[in-house]
Amino acid sequence: MNARTNTVSDSRSTRFVRPASLIAVIAVGLAFSSCSSSSAPNATSPPTAAPTATASPTTTAAPTTTAASATTSAPTTLPAPTTTPVLDGASTDPVMVPAGGCCDPGPTVLLRAVVAEHLAGVDRITFSFSAPVANYHVRYVPLPVKMDPSDQVVALQGDNAIQISMGATGTDQSANPPQQTYTGPTRLSVTGGTVIELVQIGDFEAVSNWAIGVHGKPVFRVSAGSSPSTLVIEVASA
Repeated sequence: MNARTNTVSDSRSTRFVRPASLIAVIAVGLAFSSCSSSSAPNATSPPTAAPTATASPTTTAAPTTTAASATTSAPTTLPAPTTTPVLDGASTDPVMVPAGGCCDPGPTVLLRAVVAEHLAGVDRITFSFSAPVANYHVRYVPLPVKMDPSDQVVALQGDNAIQISMGATGTDQSANPPQQTYTGPTRLSVTGGTVIELVQIGDFEAVSNWAIGVHGKPVFRVSAGSSPSTLVIEVASA
């Protein structure tokens, strides 16, 4: 009876030992699993991104200022308007006395003096004689003017020329020997007006010729006086 009892007890003891061993194994496995889980990296955690380099601030270029042109155009200077001087009773038409032609031989008229002057609004040329001049011809002529009777060109300043032909002479041929009655200059200058100069261009066969050089083509008028005996040519001037 005792032997059987021991056997039975051993048998029970064996039954109870096996479950205990199994529990221990499971416990060790769980502990190992826990340790493994703690040490392994979390698969679901996203990798830490590398730090982003901060871009240096962009420097804004200073606005470009367009420099004004240093070269300033000089103001255009317009020529002064041309004003034609006015003179009552004057024109650019020829003046001839007598109307039939000039200059026929006649009584000798001696030239004694010539005056050229600039006055207010007029340039005046005055010829003075020993007696009234009976014939004369005053008109515009083409340049260049020429000496009478040689036809040599005579220098004359101006844009145009007014020629004066008159039945008078600066030499008294009746004297023996002949005498010069006009001893003044044969070229006279005028300043400040329309007339530039007056030049003698001939004294032949009792006919004297003079030329007036002028700026532009001004009007003129002619008058003859008897006391004193004169021939006056007035040219419009500023």
